Amino acid sequence: SLLELSIKWRIPTSHMFFMMMVLEKDDCCKVLEEKGTVRKVIKDVVVENIQVTAEEKTLFWKDFRKFITQDMEDSSHPKSRRRVVLQLFRILISKGSPRVIELFKTENWSSRGWRKKEGGIRLSCVLAEMD
Repeated sequence: SLLELSIKWRIPTSHMFFMMMVLEKDDCCKVLEEKGTVRKVIKDVVVENIQVTAEEKTLFWKDFRKFITQDMEDSSHPKSRRRVVLQLFRILISKGSPRVIELFKTENWSSRGWRKKEGGIRLSCVLAEMD
């Protein structure tokens, strides 16, 4: 069960690729039906891997132009952490659409700092694409 996994905040992209392969299978919905699984994947994998890291925050405050350039370059790389986790999120949405979208909308983004809001904006863009 995915709930039994002890997931660290930042997981390698290879692990996310594996999760995507599992979720793309037709019978994966049984895994997602287990109570709390979708919430855990979104909270512990998607959100934590999409938000800006402490190092990126430091770079932003030192040289925001370099931060933006680096972020754009990373986003265009097919195996970048953010790009892979956004693909994982797209698969989650396509498999459990109403429940996943509702769960994401109920997250309290207003009480979080800009690093987490920036991640929320990226995820919201994925939701808008899917509409």
